[in-house]
Amino acid sequence: MHFPTLVFLAFPALAFANPLRRQSQCSSPVLECCATVEEANSADVARLAAILGVVLAPSSGPIGVAQQ
Repeated sequence: MHFPTLVFLAFPALAFANPLRRQSQCSSPVLECCATVEEANSADVARLAAILGVVLAPSSGPIGVAQQ
């Protein structure tokens, strides 16, 4: 009985929940270079991931550690 009312009220909430696109005030480019790159299976990356509480999936690619 309350379901149609709930559905009716949910639609305006969905419209307001979407983020608005805004022009960036920042003049820096979207892509930035990494100052330090380490292999995903290195000891330094493992320590950093443990400190941050990040669980890394097994991979063999490079990971950016520090940004310029």
